[in-house]
Amino acid sequence: MEPSLIQYTEHYLKNSKQRNPIPTALAPGTTSIHGIKVVLFDIYGTLVISSSGDVDIKTIAHENVLKALEKTGIVITASDHMYAATQLRTLLVETITRIHEEQKAKGIPFPEVNIIGVWEQVFTSASCKKIMTIPGTFDFRDFAFIFELYNNPVSPMPAMKQVLTTLADHGFILGIISNAQFYTPILLHYFMTGSIVDTEYIHLFSR
Repeated sequence: MEPSLIQYTEHYLKNSKQRNPIPTALAPGTTSIHGIKVVLFDIYGTLVISSSGDVDIKTIAHENVLKALEKTGIVITASDHMYAATQLRTLLVETITRIHEEQKAKGIPFPEVNIIGVWEQVFTSASCKKIMTIPGTFDFRDFAFIFELYNNPVSPMPAMKQVLTTLADHGFILGIISNAQFYTPILLHYFMTGSIVDTEYIHLFSR
């Protein structure tokens, strides 16, 4: 990510509203288990509270699309900016749906996408349709990350940092099992340290 976007992301997250999990109405219970050496975590819904979850065109606000385009330097060439945002939303969902269908046809029952490749296809189509102009130095990772911040705000689960730190201090090896995208380790590292590092390194997890 560009240094300016890293600074912006840190400022944005620092000033983001803290979200709270929805109560499950289940009583907590503990059972002693001996001999544990490794503790593995999912991310969304376990370590991190997610506002929207998977991409759904109904959850994508036009304003979020336009803000992400502006912040990453993309110029809308269509005269109607709301039309451009609508087209981009539609292309996003259509691209993800097509990739899922192609992978299912190959026998993959629960397909996933690489969001960077998805946005590259979306913007290529949008550029061909004369909806917007992509700068020569444009980084699809930057847009994907900024768009995710706007469209799917997240917060750490209550006591997340305390739990992970306690486990690490007691010598447990910590791991992640998730289908999350590239920006999720960056966000999780921020929740642990308060700083953005543009790598897949997560504090306490990478040893």
